[in-house]
Amino acid sequence: MLTFAVLALAATPLPAPLTPRPGELKSFKDWATACDNGNSCSIASLAPIGGATPDATLNLIRDAGPEGGLRIILSAIGDAAVPAGLSVDGKSVGSAFRPMARGATLDGAGAMAVAALLGNSKTLVVTDAGGNRIATLSPNGLAAALRHIDTAQGRDGGVTALVARGAKPASAVPAAPILPIIVAMRPAGQAARPTAPQIAALARSAKCNVDPTIPGKADAFALGAGMALVLVQCVAAVYNVSSAVFVIDNGKPRPARFDAPPGSGEASIVPLVLNAKYKAGTLTSYAKARGLADCGTAQSFVWDGTKFRLSAQSEMDDCRGNPNFITTWRARVTRP
Repeated sequence: MLTFAVLALAATPLPAPLTPRPGELKSFKDWATACDNGNSCSIASLAPIGGATPDATLNLIRDAGPEGGLRIILSAIGDAAVPAGLSVDGKSVGSAFRPMARGATLDGAGAMAVAALLGNSKTLVVTDAGGNRIATLSPNGLAAALRHIDTAQGRDGGVTALVARGAKPASAVPAAPILPIIVAMRPAGQAARPTAPQIAALARSAKCNVDPTIPGKADAFALGAGMALVLVQCVAAVYNVSSAVFVIDNGKPRPARFDAPPGSGEASIVPLVLNAKYKAGTLTSYAKARGLADCGTAQSFVWDGTKFRLSAQSEMDDCRGNPNFITTWRARVTRP
């Protein structure tokens, strides 16, 4: 039986760990871009300001380092036709695009050849398998976005640059930074589900905006070493459901600790995650900035025995029709 008589909201101070610093998102007219902590850089197409949202998107991802692999991803929006290729300035390119779920992808030499055409492009048309137009993407800002990631990865003036190519060899490009390693616990044991009065007590302690006449909702998951994760539903809005995050340790609840702001990042008495899921030792939060889910923040956290640590983050701060968020943080997770 869990005891909820006393809820310790103030945790014992611990030495400050290395704080994750996700990459910064930037916009260049109709394109968004960012580089993560491993210096992998991405650009993403956006709907023109004041214009209609295209039925397809284009995302380009360039890995760091001298070898710097590149991928181009075309994705359908909603129920639109599935993209299969691309036309640049009226010429079909990238015939080697491979089908994927609701889209197509291209990498290797083929992707490099297509990317080399994008910086000077005047028209970009996403096509289906028959070569028919699905969507027209705005090229405004594309050259600047490509130049930005060239500079961020140390490629400008070199043979691996996508825009401002020069004579510097690939060996002049800095190596990719080493990703942080998180040693995470393997989930084990059984988690007892809190009773309705216990859930209500946790919700009150978190200052959740709940109706006391409605039975509270909570889910419990075993973390291992006798600890459990409890997610207590706080507010169910139109497209975001917030949950207060507690850890039960030896029968006593406390607010969970995180090494990076979870959810929307807003300050709260108890950490809040949005549209949360917990599976195979990973807690996810998906904060939608609007119902179309084309902007917001998606996060993954793993439990290291003392706190939840950020293992992945992707974002989009421009609500302009591209639901394929840009990766801004990565870590390597190992479970002994």
